[in-house]
Amino acid sequence: VRPCTESENPAEYILEATGAGVHGKSDVNWPETWKQSPELADISRELAALKEQGAHQYKIRSDGPAREFSQSTWYQTKEVYKRLNLIWWRDPYYTYGSFVQSALCGLIIGFTFWNLQGSSSDMNQRIFFIFEALMLGILLIFVVMPQLISQREYFKRDFASKFYSWFPFAISIVVVELPFIVISGTIFFFCSFWTAGLDKTSDSEQTFYFWFIFVIFLVFCVSFGQAVAAVCINLFFAMTLIPLLIVFLFLFSGVMTPPSSIPTFWRGWVYHLNPCRYFMEGIVTNILKTVDVKCSYEDMITFTFPKSYNTCQNYTSAFQSYGPSGYVESSILNGEPACSYCIYKNGEQYYKTLGWSDDNRWRNVGIIICFFVFNILMVILFVYLTRKGSR
Repeated sequence: VRPCTESENPAEYILEATGAGVHGKSDVNWPETWKQSPELADISRELAALKEQGAHQYKIRSDGPAREFSQSTWYQTKEVYKRLNLIWWRDPYYTYGSFVQSALCGLIIGFTFWNLQGSSSDMNQRIFFIFEALMLGILLIFVVMPQLISQREYFKRDFASKFYSWFPFAISIVVVELPFIVISGTIFFFCSFWTAGLDKTSDSEQTFYFWFIFVIFLVFCVSFGQAVAAVCINLFFAMTLIPLLIVFLFLFSGVMTPPSSIPTFWRGWVYHLNPCRYFMEGIVTNILKTVDVKCSYEDMITFTFPKSYNTCQNYTSAFQSYGPSGYVESSILNGEPACSYCIYKNGEQYYKTLGWSDDNRWRNVGIIICFFVFNILMVILFVYLTRKGSR
């Protein structure tokens, strides 16, 4: 038989060599030639080795009912997790895109609130710095939903073929996101924490807590987006529903509207069921508790006092007896002695007006983790309920 040339179609060559087709003819008895070939001997040895190896490695169970899947749940979970890691690694627009997104958000927000000082108005700036940081969580929510919905369609095909069960897929698609979330949160932290000047009033424990609770919150956001995507039947429905839920999350977090100003109906249950509220309380009290407020001239409330009181302290002594927040100091207004009042003395006085306490910092971390666990359960439940494809 002549050899196949590089310019020749292999399929046509095979037909010609084997004598197939209408006009094909061959003098070679191909079944006998195959039986005498070294290739058949090599394949036979390999099959025998695999059979012997499998007999020692796997035990055949003849007792008990037949299993739906050939491997255990743990083995399925391990292999599905490895497979999803490979898929994530081969999708740089998704993985590295989130890293670039985190860096850009961190730099833009950090330089927007560049080098925050300790005046009373800077207390508002510190809170809005944190509130703007929530934008990264929102962006991650919108990023993860299409990924889960597309992977769920592949899962339905594999589940119908009995490759793996619904539980390994649900757990793996949550866990596979965790390393990328930690890296994204860390990138944002390094790009914004020092540029905003928060390191000047934070010790090592406060710095670690800021990073830790922020990463935990991003984990919650990603799992929340996955839970919403698991509930929805398609991406259009998920993209329609998620903005409404985000409005509730951030509108009732205690920043846009102080808790005391939230309508009673919403304050009674939505405010206390809002994970963003616990994140904001934990991280805001963390960065404000060691801040000593020194009001700038623009933030001072300056007023004159009757000369009969001689000093500003004498004039404001009755006011200070009530224990108000802030402090009073002597100043000059239009060349005359005056009093200047700063509404806050330290950061603790500021966040206490919101009903928040530094004692709840680690409790808030635990609550956010509980919300994360709830989201995982929602993903598992709705992956199970939608495991079979619709006809």
